[in-house]
Amino acid sequence: MTRQEWFRRALAQTENLHFSTPMVQNMFASSEGSYSYVVSLSCAVELTYGMRTDQGVLLITLKYGAISELFSNTSLINDGYIYLTGSDGTILYHPKQQLIATGRYLEDSASAAALSDGTHTVETGARPSTLIVRSAGYTGWKVVGVIPQVGLTLDTARDFLFLAMIFLAYFAALVLINALISTRLTRPIQQLENSVRRLERGEGEAIYIGGSYEVQHLGRSVQQMVDQMRKLTLDIVREHEEKQRHELDALQAQINPHFLYNTLDIIVWMIERNKPEEAVRIVTALARLFRISLSKGRNFIPVRDELEHTRNYLTIQQMRYKDKFTYSIDAPEETLELAVIKLVVQPIVENAIYHSMDFMDGEGEIRVTVRVEGSDLFISVSDNGIGMPQDLVDRLLVEHFPISKGSGVGLKNVNERIRLYAGDAYGVIIESELDVGTTITLRLPALPYSKEEAK
Repeated sequence: MTRQEWFRRALAQTENLHFSTPMVQNMFASSEGSYSYVVSLSCAVELTYGMRTDQGVLLITLKYGAISELFSNTSLINDGYIYLTGSDGTILYHPKQQLIATGRYLEDSASAAALSDGTHTVETGARPSTLIVRSAGYTGWKVVGVIPQVGLTLDTARDFLFLAMIFLAYFAALVLINALISTRLTRPIQQLENSVRRLERGEGEAIYIGGSYEVQHLGRSVQQMVDQMRKLTLDIVREHEEKQRHELDALQAQINPHFLYNTLDIIVWMIERNKPEEAVRIVTALARLFRISLSKGRNFIPVRDELEHTRNYLTIQQMRYKDKFTYSIDAPEETLELAVIKLVVQPIVENAIYHSMDFMDGEGEIRVTVRVEGSDLFISVSDNGIGMPQDLVDRLLVEHFPISKGSGVGLKNVNERIRLYAGDAYGVIIESELDVGTTITLRLPALPYSKEEAK
C-alpha cells in the first residue's frame, strides 16, 4: 500500500489534497470478491500522542462508475462530447476511453488542460471545434466540452456550463466531507494531547476519553499508564520510607548495645569503688534515656522530651569521660511543646563528643540551643573542638560520599530522616572552622506536638 502513487504523493506534498487517475482499488474487496474501479482523494494527516507525532494518509475513494454515469447521460449536439482531464493532461474520463487506451483515437488533452476556463476555438481534424473548459476546484481537474462549430447554439453552451457547475458542486461536497471526517478524527486526539499536557504541568488528574472507539481506547491506555506510574511512585516512596526505618533500627541496634555495654561497665566500676551515689545517678539517667528512646513507637516527640533524652545522654558521657567537657542546654519555654523527630539531637551530640571532646583536656564545651524563626524550628549543637576543613564539610552530607563507620553515619542518617518527614527544604546545616569548633544545626518545621499525629 505504501508504494502506491496516491500514498507517496500525499506524503511528498503534505499541504495539498491529491486526486488520482482512475485505478483499481485493491485493498477492500466487495461481497462478490471483486475490486472497484475508483478515483481517490488522499491527503496527509498527523496524529499526535504525547510528545510523539505519527504521520499517515487519509484516503477517500469515489467509484469511477459514478463519474462515468454523470457524463454518459449528458450529450451535446452534432457529435459533441465531454471528457475529464487532469492538470497534466491525463485523461480521467472519455466516452471513447477504450479507443484511446488502445491508441485508435487521439485526443489533444494536454493542450486542453493548459487552457484557461472559458470558451476556445481550436482546430480538430478537418473542421474547427469549440472547447468549453471549466476547472474542478481543488482537484486540478478540468471538464472539457468538445462541440463542433456546426450547430453550436447558446443553449448548448448554457447546458454545458450548468453541467460543469453541478460537477464542481459535487467535488466541493467531497472536500467538505473530507474536512468533517478529518475534524472528527483529529479533535478528540487534540483534546487527549491537551489533557496529557495539563497532567504534565500538574493541572489535571484525569485523561480525556472520547471520540471514536480507537481514540477512546488510546485514552484509556494512557490513563492506565498514568495510574500505573502513580502507583509505582507511591511504591517507591513507601519502599524508601521502609528502608529509612530499617536503617534507623539498624543504627540504633548498632549503637545502643555498645553504649549500654560501656555504661554498665562504668556502673560496675563505681559500685566496686564504693561510689553508690554516682552509680545511682548513671542508672537513673540510663533508665530515662531508654524510656524516651522507646516512646511507645512514636516517630515524633515534644522538644522537651528530646532535650531530656539528650541531657541524660550527656550526663552519662560526662561521667564516662571524667569531666573532659561541660555542657549547657538552652531552650525558650515556648519551644518545649513543639514537635520534633525522635532521636535527632543525640546523634549530633555523639559526633561532637567522639570527634571533638575526645581530644580535649578538661576544656571542652558543648552547647545545645533551640530557637524559632518564622515557621521554622532550629536546634543547634556547638562545640569548641578541632573543627573540620571546608572540603569535608561540603562532602559530608553528599548522598554518594563514602562515610566510614563511626565518623558521620548518625549525622547523615539524621539529615535523611528530617528530609524524609519534612521535605527537601529541611535537614542538617554544618558550619565548622579548623581549631575553632563546629556548629551543626537541625532545621525542622515549627509545628505543635500532638499525640494523635505523633505516629
